[in-house]
Amino acid sequence: MLTASIGLLVGCGGDKTTAPTGLAGQMGFSYTGALSGTFNVTGQMPATGQETSSWAAGEIVATGTDAGTFVLASTPRTATTHDLVFVQANRTNAGTATIDFDNCSASVCSTVFFLLGLNNGTTFTFLQDCYLQSGTITITEVTSTRIRGTFSGAGTCSSSTGTQTSFTVTNGTFDVAIVPGVS
Repeated sequence: MLTASIGLLVGCGGDKTTAPTGLAGQMGFSYTGALSGTFNVTGQMPATGQETSSWAAGEIVATGTDAGTFVLASTPRTATTHDLVFVQANRTNAGTATIDFDNCSASVCSTVFFLLGLNNGTTFTFLQDCYLQSGTITITEVTSTRIRGTFSGAGTCSSSTGTQTSFTVTNGTFDVAIVPGVS
């Protein structure tokens, strides 16, 4: 599921003081480790220009082997690269999903992936490829139009040269419109 989602997005900063409305979404978190900083995005997923616009959106897949909650966000990093975040939880309603990615054997394993400095276009190059190995994703609210929640945890980043380092994510939040097909 992640590979297909990243493939679609490869081819193709939010302040929580004011909640997004309509089709706009928000995602934010702090990270420390291989690279340290914050990721803050607010915006509506565009039909085109997904690599050059800031946006966040989500989807609930209610049935089947891919059942779960999926939230994606993207923002430009430079004129030729962007950062992409993918949150996936193995639940479709409010509650907490425990991240234990390295020991997961389900079709949808709860985790947070992010690619920092992902090349725009069809060439798959990046600065860091990171994922949470432990932690939690809490879905605080699911309505017919929005998904809201929080996340945090610890994981591993791999550089484009294969160097691996530990990292942590804190203060993760999302408030996104449900956009069918985003995952």
